[in-house]
Amino acid sequence: MYSLGIDLGSYGLEGVLINEAGECVWTAQTLVEGEPLKALRLLVEGLIGQYEAESIAWVGVTGSGWRLAKALLGAVYAGEEMELLQSYCESHY
Repeated sequence: MYSLGIDLGSYGLEGVLINEAGECVWTAQTLVEGEPLKALRLLVEGLIGQYEAESIAWVGVTGSGWRLAKALLGAVYAGEEMELLQSYCESHY
């Protein structure tokens, strides 16, 4: 099982996928370019092209666009910094 961390800001979008051993197995980043929904969709499509959606047990989000990711992906708000999100994932899996 994996944990997905998303940092969706007004300027950029970053994602990390962490396995049960706490290792980062996938990363992605892109510019939002005024279209956070499109950027989030492309990130998720790229991820699901490599990993099955059912293998992702937890989704956490940070950044100014956290409400969008929460509404679309059922993400949990994890705080303001990506380091916080990674620490949370590592401590739980």
